[in-house]
Formats: sequence, C-alpha cells, structure tokens
Amino acid sequence: MPSKPCLLTVGVDRSTRIVSQLLALARLEHKKEALTTKSDILVITRAMIAAMLPLAWKRDIEIVLNVDDGLSWNCLVETNHIEILLQILISNSIKFSPDGAIISLVWTQSADAAELKVIDTGKGVSKEDIARLSERFFRSGTMDGAGLGLSIVKNIVDKYQGRLSFNGSSPQGLTVTISLPIMI
Repeated sequence: MPSKPCLLTVGVDRSTRIVSQLLALARLEHKKEALTTKSDILVITRAMIAAMLPLAWKRDIEIVLNVDDGLSWNCLVETNHIEILLQILISNSIKFSPDGAIISLVWTQSADAAELKVIDTGKGVSKEDIARLSERFFRSGTMDGAGLGLSIVKNIVDKYQGRLSFNGSSPQGLTVTISLPIMI
C-alpha cells in the first residue's frame, strides 16, 4: 500500500511551484526584445501532452489533439513560452475535470493567426468568475493553487499581441481560447 506524502513534502512542493510561477511571470513582464527564431507549436504541443499524460492517466482522463497535420505550425514564439502556456492549460483542465473525462486541444489557423482551444468538462466557472480568471492570485473554487497560472498565460498571450478568452463549455466545463497572430 503506497504511503501518503508527508505534509512537509507537500508544502515544499507547493512553495516550489509558486516560486517557479512567480519567476516565470516576472521574466515575462520584463523581457521585451524582438524574436527572430521560429518554433513548431505542433511539435511542442505533442511533447507537452506526452509529458502530462501520466497525470491524466492517474484519473483516467483522456487528452485528445485535433489539428491539421498538413499545415505549417511554425510561429515566431519562444518555445518555452508555448511549453509554459500548454502546461498550465492542460494541468488546469486535468485538475478541474472529473475522473474519466476527455480534454480536447484543438489547433486551427487562419491566414494570420494560430488558434488553440482547450476544452474540458469540469464543473465550469460562473460568469462572474470568468471575468477574473486571468487576475493574479484569483482562484475559482476550492482546489489548491496560488491563482497565478492563468495570469502567466495572459502575460504570454499579451507578449505576442494575441487574444485570450474563456467560455463555458456545454453542458459544463470551460473552453479557453488563445489566438496568436504570428503565423510565419
């Protein structure tokens, strides 16, 4: 029978995550130089899904990727920014979805933008809370966390002059939509 983690270990792990998120947020807010390298956001997405699968499998959650493989997914973005963004969105979806749920990641593109939708079937978020989801330290519900993740996502999206929106999914859950107008 596996033992429960020690409260001290849990506290240290949580503190480490919070400090890491605060550092990521600080770096995003102060880094202004222009980018000159391309990143394949589809390759990054597949790698982040693979990294998050063990967490999803613990709760029998399936992560589905819908994308047109025939398109070019090279964007003028820093690889680590897309990794951070995806890690936050996928881990939030896992955290707030019920056991046995399906989380969908859908990449589409237009002539000038790549759009990502992360769709979960969690309990959803009230209309009042949706407006506050990307505020620093705001938390909706009783789950653990510092309320920094979606603030970091917003900072990443803002850095690339993108758009971020939150909408309720049907019949419940949340859809996070990110548009990055940087297709190359």
